[in-house]
Amino acid sequence: MNILFTSLWTVLLLGRMVRSQQLQRRDILNYLLNSSAYDARIAPDYEKDVATEVDVQLFVTSIDSINAISMDYSMNVFLRQTWRDSRLNFSHISNISVLELDQRRIDDVWVPDTYFQNEKSASVHTVTVPNKLLHIYNDGFVIYSIRSDMSLCMTSV
Repeated sequence: MNILFTSLWTVLLLGRMVRSQQLQRRDILNYLLNSSAYDARIAPDYEKDVATEVDVQLFVTSIDSINAISMDYSMNVFLRQTWRDSRLNFSHISNISVLELDQRRIDDVWVPDTYFQNEKSASVHTVTVPNKLLHIYNDGFVIYSIRSDMSLCMTSV
C-alpha cells in the first residue's frame, strides 16, 4: 500500500512539475529509476529478445610491469562503454540534455557485464571515491566509464 501511495504521489507531483517546467535533475532521476518502472537487473532490450548493442573503448594509460616468468603483465586503463536504453529516455519530460549520476546512483542503472578473458585480477580505482562515471542523455543514450588496474595473462586461456 505504501509503494502504491508513493508511486501515485510521484506521478501527481511529476505531472504538476512538468506543467510548470520546474523539473529538477533529482526529480527526473527519481522518475526514471523508480523501482516499479525500472529494473537495473534486466538488460534494456530483454523484452524484445535481442542483445543490447554495447560499444567498448579501452584507453591504456600505462603498462606497469611485464613478467616473463609468470607470463603476465599489469596495466592501468579507462574502460568506456556506451549503449542505448529506451527506458531512460526523458526527452518528453524535460529540456535537460544530460544527467550525470553520482557514485551512489550508478548501481541503480543496468550496466554491461564486460570481462577480460585473460584477466588474473582487476580493481577499480577508489581515490577518493570509486572512479566510475555514468551519463544518461535525454534520448536514453548511456556512457559508462571506469578506471581500473588489471593483471592479465599473456597466454590465451
